[in-house]
Amino acid sequence: MCDDPSNLQLMKSWLLRCSSTHTLCAERAECFLPNRLLDVKAFGSSSECDLKLVTTKDLKRANPRPEYITVSHCWGSPSKRPIITSKANLQERMMRITFNSLPKTFCDAVRITRQLDQRYLWLDSLCIIQDDEADWAIESELMGNIYSNSYCTIAALSSCDSTIGFHRESVKHSTAGAIADVEVDHKGKSVSRFRLLQHRPRDWQLEYNGVYSHGTTSTKPENIAPLRFRAWALQEQELSQRAMHFGKGQLLWECKELRATAQLPWVDATVLPLLCNRQEPDYPVHKWYTLVEEYALRSLTFDHDKLPALSGLASRYQAAFPDSQYIAGLWTKQFPRALLWYSQRREGRRSNSYIAPTWSWASLIEATIKHADVGYSFHRRKDGLAKMTPVILQACTRLKHTNSYGAVLEVCLILAGAYVAQVDPIPQNHPPCEEKLTKDGHHVGYFHRDTREISSDDQESFILFLDASQRTLGLLLTRDSSDEPRFRRLGMVVSIPTSVFQDCIPCTITLV
Repeated sequence: MCDDPSNLQLMKSWLLRCSSTHTLCAERAECFLPNRLLDVKAFGSSSECDLKLVTTKDLKRANPRPEYITVSHCWGSPSKRPIITSKANLQERMMRITFNSLPKTFCDAVRITRQLDQRYLWLDSLCIIQDDEADWAIESELMGNIYSNSYCTIAALSSCDSTIGFHRESVKHSTAGAIADVEVDHKGKSVSRFRLLQHRPRDWQLEYNGVYSHGTTSTKPENIAPLRFRAWALQEQELSQRAMHFGKGQLLWECKELRATAQLPWVDATVLPLLCNRQEPDYPVHKWYTLVEEYALRSLTFDHDKLPALSGLASRYQAAFPDSQYIAGLWTKQFPRALLWYSQRREGRRSNSYIAPTWSWASLIEATIKHADVGYSFHRRKDGLAKMTPVILQACTRLKHTNSYGAVLEVCLILAGAYVAQVDPIPQNHPPCEEKLTKDGHHVGYFHRDTREISSDDQESFILFLDASQRTLGLLLTRDSSDEPRFRRLGMVVSIPTSVFQDCIPCTITLV
């Protein structure tokens, strides 16, 4: 994989520096091993030796426990899916996996693991029994631990499927313009390093985001860095202690204390840790909303993976919200703020199968999610408006498996003290902006519809008051059941005069 010894030395130096000198990166919640690993040195450690799948029961008793490498990669289209472990071939995989049977990306991952002097590798398609729903449920629940406790994650950032490989030429080409490295000793107190380059160095963030132009022709970022646009890869990046991203034109290093490139391997660009101890009490909340908005932009092969693919991150964030319950992508302590999200361009859709309740952003597929700018000043109000905010009476959840952060079969939210006002039916048209909301033919505010196909002209519509810290905000609802106060969400409403609710009597409603 790394034919140039200097490139291999660069990766080893990053790992050594990080593991030996970075305080934040040394913090691990527990000693952990996945249930299965690939032993890449079972039949030797040369370039093309075979390997095998092993269970880690005996390895977990070892002291110290062995390290392992994790891989982040795109599975690709159905015609180019990687080889998998199934119930039928599990025993065969545990006897031997021939190196030549592996797709190129897997071959490169095995070579990198060996060259980094590591013996064990975790690859999802081979370490999870893919046609065993029970095994998949167990392993997906462990995903947060698998990536956060690995020695390093190697990410095939620029590969759209397993046939592409890790772009072994990326490191070689990115450093080809280096003229010389210079060290300056500041009278024995410190040493500064400089690298002279023929060309302007490539920016870390631009490379990771796939923003790359060839002359006057720009290529779509998702074609340059396809992994960056896959939903499962977000938590793999965020949870990894350290990662090396193999881009199309650059090798990137990332850990909790350093971002660097092969061109500028010593440049410090401090990265805030996932759950950092910052002074601002709202920081974890803002960070979560940022992650949700980033996650919503990414694609999934299967709609039903919407919540499981974020479950590892959600379980880690429980430490930041210790008094909060996680329900289908939202945290109860952040209500009503958590409900005030909107679909920015209304290009999303709701899946034909149940993914999440309509009041959760997770119910939308392929949508651009944004959260309303709602401050905490509302919670300190002493006037009558503060009393109009509903409270959670009960959250009823049926999980698909045992993972409380994963897939759900049904979720409903029972709110007490809700102010609900009926408005005119929502028209079929959907202009590309905030739409006007009317009551008895008079304009009373605006709304953002969640999807394009949300209603018919004769559908009853209601607005639920939620917040008035800066401008009155709430939800646009329609009845889910004609004989019960059960409602489905249609969108978010803004700038509604409180007079609309003056004749309303607070009631208990159920959101589904």
